[in-house]
Amino acid sequence: MSREALLRRIAAEGRVTFRDAMEASLNDPDDGWYGSGKVEIGARGDFTTSAELHPVFGACVATWVAEVWDRLDRPKELAIVEFGAGKGSLAKAMLDALRTERPRLYDAARSVLVECSAAMRSHASTKLGEHSERVEIVAALAPEILETTTVVVSNEFVDALPVHAARVSESCGVEVRYVTTDADGGFTGAFDRPSTGRIAEYAERFVPQIRSGRPFAFEVGLDALDWVNGITRAQH
Repeated sequence: MSREALLRRIAAEGRVTFRDAMEASLNDPDDGWYGSGKVEIGARGDFTTSAELHPVFGACVATWVAEVWDRLDRPKELAIVEFGAGKGSLAKAMLDALRTERPRLYDAARSVLVECSAAMRSHASTKLGEHSERVEIVAALAPEILETTTVVVSNEFVDALPVHAARVSESCGVEVRYVTTDADGGFTGAFDRPSTGRIAEYAERFVPQIRSGRPFAFEVGLDALDWVNGITRAQH
């Protein structure tokens, strides 16, 4: 979502949560940093990750996947689902290692890459061309995939999910930041009561300091919590 589009949304709604502004800034397919493919991942880019630095990281993850497969009595099919797959570097290193070190597992594996950015999906498709028969690249995961025998992996995914910016104040208890506009038409922030009761529930469960009586700021990761709950419920 462009700056102008976000300003129009605020004009229509009065304000948006910090979480919604962060989601738009990161994942909007036209203007988001991740979603539009503007981000440059790699040693010379905006940031890099272990998977981009050297394939040994993916090989280590592949060793762990193989151990899990062994403990599961080596099922004939195993879905390896990677969330936030980016350019596919981790998946390629894993599949390269499995093909060499554990060919039976390689033949049983189905690598499912979940990536919201069309630009990143295109990069991954090119990078994983030699493994194309073993790979599926999707924008969103079909829930039924997690109902099969599945291993879930992710690298620097959960920490990039949008969050609510919250604080505990001496007078008002838990508040969250909203994004609105100032007199000059620019962005500004303001704290107010939470947009959902789930924020207070999250704080009670995961932020014990709220009972300290001292003011402080913290983040509320409802998206991360929902993601964890979603993948674990699907595999029960």
